Amino acid sequence: MSSLPRRAAAGLVVAACACASLSPLLTARYLPLLDAPNHLGAIATWRYFDDVRLGLAEHYSLHLRPVPYWGYFGLVRLWAEVIPLEWANKLFIALTVVGLPLALRAFLRAHGRPTWLALAGFPLAWNYNLALGFIAFVAGVTCFVWGLVLLARLADELPGRGRWITIANSLVGIGIYFFHPIPFLLWLVTVAIYVPRRVVAVGFPALALFMGQAILAHEQGLGSGPVDRGIDGQWLDLASNLKAFRGYLFDFVTPGQQLWLVCSLLVSLGLATALVVRDSRRDLRPALLLLVLIVLYFVLPMQLRRPIDWWMINGRLAVVIALVSLACVPSGTLPGVRGVLVAAPLVLAALLYPAAVAARFADFDSRAEDFRRIVTHLPHNPSVLTLVYPPLGDPAVNVDAWREFPSYVQVERGGYNPWAWDDGFPMRARPEAKKPAPPGHHPERFVYELHGPHYEWFLTRNEPTGLFAKRSELQQVAEQGAWKLWRRK
Repeated sequence: MSSLPRRAAAGLVVAACACASLSPLLTARYLPLLDAPNHLGAIATWRYFDDVRLGLAEHYSLHLRPVPYWGYFGLVRLWAEVIPLEWANKLFIALTVVGLPLALRAFLRAHGRPTWLALAGFPLAWNYNLALGFIAFVAGVTCFVWGLVLLARLADELPGRGRWITIANSLVGIGIYFFHPIPFLLWLVTVAIYVPRRVVAVGFPALALFMGQAILAHEQGLGSGPVDRGIDGQWLDLASNLKAFRGYLFDFVTPGQQLWLVCSLLVSLGLATALVVRDSRRDLRPALLLLVLIVLYFVLPMQLRRPIDWWMINGRLAVVIALVSLACVPSGTLPGVRGVLVAAPLVLAALLYPAAVAARFADFDSRAEDFRRIVTHLPHNPSVLTLVYPPLGDPAVNVDAWREFPSYVQVERGGYNPWAWDDGFPMRARPEAKKPAPPGHHPERFVYELHGPHYEWFLTRNEPTGLFAKRSELQQVAEQGAWKLWRRK
């Protein structure tokens, strides 16, 4: 087969994998990603802040600072000027999902590794972090891989050259910071590995921005506590971290299917190592970076409680470890049948895994339709308390998909959301507009005499028997599936 038909066939394979990877975004209006509703609620408040009908300016003030999440919130906010907000959010996720294998291919090519392994980026894009709704972090990982490409090019430049590529690397570092701080900190570590003599020139601008924000975070109300009280958190032991690693790579499907996906990666890695036609290059930088990442995975806490309450820290590194490990095979090429053998398990994973995710998303969305119907009975700018009682999970996915649905009430109808995170960006709740709600996202702590008098509407899911039925001052307006809507007479 000549080179042209081979390239055409490879292009068709990549296109099929890309289409499959995007299919979950098309099968559900509401994506069952844990934190996604809260993010979309924050972006909606920013986008529709001046809409009098939604009344958002009554309850919030905009608080725009140069902090992480600007890259995510800002781009979706901008695109929502021309397309609907939900589609703007899906466009951002789509670019992240497709951008990861493209970045991985460039990363492998920059180190002389077989580019067939880049197909692993398609299934890895639908990782545990995305299931948790860590959309900004996943985007930061994609940018981090692109940053590795630029760093490799800078490291391979002749001495005395590379001024513009140095500037480009600095700008990429700043860009990664505006998505998420963890990929940014990993990028700083990588700068020290790839270009140790240019650490200051490359990393200082972004590091100065990061340090300034870290110092001012508590004063600006960005979810950080005082730093003078020390560090407190939860660290997992070696065995627990090893056991959890597989689940951190892939989610949405059963543990048995997750094991099959991990095996497909390992098989392709093993075949690539055995079948690669090696060349004379010996580039140990990916191996050194992989070693550092593995150490960090076991050393970092699973959760910090102080000075910042931050969950899932070391687990986020699992997907980065998997991506970098692909560049640790020997340098060389996989011509002909060798490349087909290496690519086959990855193509199967890239086609079958997103198809399973898409089916699960469609199943979830069929139940979310009940919410969409009942929320239309609410007025705009409602005084509403949304109580989502356990079970918070859904048979279609492995996370608490219903936990943050009070934010979708705000997306649909505006008003004040007492369950929204008050992280200080892109808005802050006005002190006079705040209303009490059960603490810690625990509706079972709802006390009518304490919380109820402050609201005119009550939207519930899995409502306990007798919660509102015996209250003469309330009347039931609608019921749809597991949802009920009550109004004060």
